[in-house]
Amino acid sequence: MDIQTQLRCSAHGNPDIYTYKWQQKWPNLILTRNWTFRAYSVLNLTDLSYEHSGVYTCFASNGVPHFPDMNADRSSSTFIFVKDAPVVVLPKIPNEERYALFSNLKESVEVYISVFSNNGFISTNISRTSDDIKNKTFFRAIDVIIQLPVFGAMVPAKGWLIFITFCLEDNSDFTAYNVMFSNEIGSVSLAVEIKQK
Repeated sequence: MDIQTQLRCSAHGNPDIYTYKWQQKWPNLILTRNWTFRAYSVLNLTDLSYEHSGVYTCFASNGVPHFPDMNADRSSSTFIFVKDAPVVVLPKIPNEERYALFSNLKESVEVYISVFSNNGFISTNISRTSDDIKNKTFFRAIDVIIQLPVFGAMVPAKGWLIFITFCLEDNSDFTAYNVMFSNEIGSVSLAVEIKQK
């Protein structure tokens, strides 16, 4: 739950160790990132998020191959789990923008939202932005496998598909809504605006 951490790799050899390579694999073992350091064994991780979770392996080498595999690298691994607030995966909306939906009065409109939470269940709260009044809405959630962005790569992960139905009973329902997803670590909001056709 910290915002930064440090991993240290300690290795000794004759001659001295001159390269350290670090590798991060997402929990389902899809390779995500690599680092190489010359004679420096510390990996500093900052701005921690769910993306930093995974297996970190340090490979140390002094260039001398080991018998019988003739591999010059020796390795050791550890697992890091970074608890994080939920992440809205789809729809992809730039910050400060609203997801627009169009409908007619006395109709309902449905939105599908993919959410990832690596910290258990999420709660959902929907309210109008202008007056915080809850209009008639229904929602349900199912657990699905989603494509989660992890440092520029897309990896399969267990997430939630949220179906939200807005019932448009009068003109005041054509407005902006704040859809908030929360877990015990924090919250994330998606701004939804419903416009009349």
